[in-house]
Amino acid sequence: MKTKIAIITHGFKVTSQYCYLSVRAAFDKAFDVTWVVVDNGWPIKIKDIPNRKKQKAIIWFVGFKHLYRKTFDWGTFKGKRIMYDFDACQNYGCGIGTSVYKGKWPEVFRRYKFDLLVCTGKRTTNSLKEEGINTHWIPKAFDGDLFYDKEKKRRKDEVCYYGNLYQERREMLDYLEEKNICVKRINCSYFLLNDFLNMYKACIIYNGIEPMIKQFEIAASGCVPFCNEIFELSDLGFKDGKNMISYDSFENLIEKLKYYTADRLFKIGRAAAELAKERHTWLNRMEMFKEIII
Repeated sequence: MKTKIAIITHGFKVTSQYCYLSVRAAFDKAFDVTWVVVDNGWPIKIKDIPNRKKQKAIIWFVGFKHLYRKTFDWGTFKGKRIMYDFDACQNYGCGIGTSVYKGKWPEVFRRYKFDLLVCTGKRTTNSLKEEGINTHWIPKAFDGDLFYDKEKKRRKDEVCYYGNLYQERREMLDYLEEKNICVKRINCSYFLLNDFLNMYKACIIYNGIEPMIKQFEIAASGCVPFCNEIFELSDLGFKDGKNMISYDSFENLIEKLKYYTADRLFKIGRAAAELAKERHTWLNRMEMFKEIII
């Protein structure tokens, strides 16, 4: 029998927006989930959560700016009170872009009387622990049904990129263009992304301080992730020259783009796909959630 939990979230996270559909599907496979949508009628009250006395845990999976403006009375709820956040790195102002909520995560955690903050970055997890916040690291992941290696021929002399162009990423792409490095930007439906990634031998990533979802999507597709060095990548099984290529500067990125042959990249891409499939699906992450809930 599946463990009963409730997840409070926004409607778009469970009905429409790309990766969140995969997160929902994984939770539904692993748990008996009651989904509580708070787009309308926020703030909710504990009595608005169905079967709350039977829930092993209640997970808040909402935008931080909404949590910051509100509060919540748990009443007599005895289960685990969990905050699940993809962007807690912004507590230290060191994510992609900037945040007006720098330093606010501990305040909100305590005000809501959460038991646990599930964080997607190891460095941020360690920093929050130092501030006395009970934090657990569960990295981001990918959908194994949407991303996989089709084992087809790839374009030999082109690399790709996709995603929002935050300042750091734009600077990287501008630098590559100045040095006459051709980077094809993918702009397509999320559900066609795997088809495009399977066309290219490599994809460039600027992760910020923690691996983003695209780190795992790219690897799963058999396309080699060229990504900036982050210490926790080794904890996740990624090794430079084996199943990814790391760079520590834009100049170093160009050197490595020129150094690796198509044959070498093909082998590295296959190894990346194997690692992703074995360790980094959303279903893998649900096993980690079970450890902290059950």
